[in-house]
Amino acid sequence: MLFCLRSIDEPDWVETRTKFVNEHRTYRKECGIAITLSGPSLAEDGKTMIS
Repeated sequence: MLFCLRSIDEPDWVETRTKFVNEHRTYRKECGIAITLSGPSLAEDGKTMIS
């Protein structure tokens, strides 16, 4: 069964998200957590992460 979760970061959280993303992905893999799709919300330019 698939679930969809959406969260909104605190203001100015993009730097912190970027800093820990690789560590977080490693943790998920080690725990056997299967994620089908993930990623930040993006601005209209399709590149800028928004919080």
